[in-house]
Amino acid sequence: KMGADCGSEAVTAMREIDLQGNVIPMSWFSFVKFPNGKPHANAILILADIVYWYRPVEVRDETTGRTIGYRKKFEGKYLQRSNPDIARQFGFTLKQARDAIECLCDLGVIRRHISQGVINKQGKMMGNVPYIELVVDKLKEITLTPMTYRAEGYALQDTPYTPTGQSNTETTTETTNTDLTDRDANAAPPARPSQ
Repeated sequence: KMGADCGSEAVTAMREIDLQGNVIPMSWFSFVKFPNGKPHANAILILADIVYWYRPVEVRDETTGRTIGYRKKFEGKYLQRSNPDIARQFGFTLKQARDAIECLCDLGVIRRHISQGVINKQGKMMGNVPYIELVVDKLKEITLTPMTYRAEGYALQDTPYTPTGQSNTETTTETTNTDLTDRDANAAPPARPSQ
């Protein structure tokens, strides 16, 4: 039944909170990892922030309200961000920030650029200015790769996302049962046949 009550006091109250900022797709935990295979949480947090900055801002016509275009949130060609900036923002050590950025570079989801002779807003010439480029094709690959359920938990499907527009609806379609009781929600999920 649709209405003002969502069936949970907390869920109903959450309608009043306009959450903004970073979004973390669950698939990133399967790709952004330490060499030992554990998810690299610091790198995932940093990637979410980089993606936020690269998401376009909608520009609307003031009189008609129609979307007339999009613009970027930062000034230059790439996002200007240094390891110390990242460390301060997230409360990481400089080594944690550097390791997380290296992880993202090794994964190929970002590229680092150093520019010489950049003039800042105060008109001062700056050297060695670090920038981060988001590699959108790689981001699509780690974000849109379908997940399948196996008895031991969720796992990546054998066929990752390809940006050619080809899709396999049969393997990416999931159905959910929204009428679960609390008892059913805590029960182990049924085993699915292996593919």
